[in-house]
Formats: sequence, structure tokens, C-alpha cells
Amino acid sequence: MKICVAGEGAFGQKHLDALRRIPGVEVTCLVGGNQQATAEVAKKYAIPHHTGDLGDGIERADGVILTTPTPLHRQQAEQVMRARKHVLIEIPIADSVEDSEALLAIQKETGVVAMAGHVRRFAVPTSMQPANRAAGPITSSGITRPTRWICFNIRAVSQ
Repeated sequence: MKICVAGEGAFGQKHLDALRRIPGVEVTCLVGGNQQATAEVAKKYAIPHHTGDLGDGIERADGVILTTPTPLHRQQAEQVMRARKHVLIEIPIADSVEDSEALLAIQKETGVVAMAGHVRRFAVPTSMQPANRAAGPITSSGITRPTRWICFNIRAVSQ
């Protein structure tokens, strides 16, 4: 699977560290706001292309991970989904419930996978909380079994 990561900062690099360990995943493009920093991160991770244009990154990938500043999430996630590409959006999904609901509607319209990068939901300390136990099955190790979730701020819709 070809992935574009948008965001050259700390969260983008956490995703890049994880992606390099997954067989069959190729990071084809890094999109960033600071072009000097983006070039440095692209070099560090041997990413073949870097740009400031999200549209260029979308064209080069099957899916996009957005680790950009929250005020950009709504517009960028819509751009990715309307291009019929899958998207993982780091939390918070958007600045408002209205924008989050708009993204949910776009996901339903396009049918692509859209998900939140809320990995703490599956971490042992978090998954053992009573509210999370009720939300999903717990394995014998105490980790919530993975379920395909589309999370938008305060609500989660299981698919």
C-alpha cells in the first residue's frame, strides 16, 4: 500500500517510524508546511518525494495520514476523501462538532475508510477503563480487539 504522510513534525515522524516496520507499505510522499524541515525528514526516512501540495501527495498514494495542525484537518480530510483515498486523521478530527459531522457525511458519501489516530483507545491502561470495556471486547491480555472505527470527536461509529 502506498501512503502519503502530511505533516513533517513529531507526530508525522512517529507515523513514519511505525510505517517503516510494516511489510508492504511504501511511503511515497511527505507533505509539509515548512519545506526545509520537510526535505530533511524526507531524507531521513528515504521518502522519494516531498512537497507542500497535499494534492500532489494524494495522487501518489492509496491513503493519507494527516498529522497536520487541527485547523487544517476538515479541509484536508475532505480533499483526501473526495479524491477517493483512505485517510487517517490524527486527533482531534476537527475544531468543531459541525466540521466532524461534515466529515462523517463525506465518509458515508464516498465510502472510503476514514479513521482517527486515537491509539490510546487500544492501549492497556486506557482499554481497562470501565467505559472502554463497555465499548468493545477485551482480549485475555487486556487489549481491546481491533474493530474498524470511524471516530469523529465525541462519537464513534462502528463499521
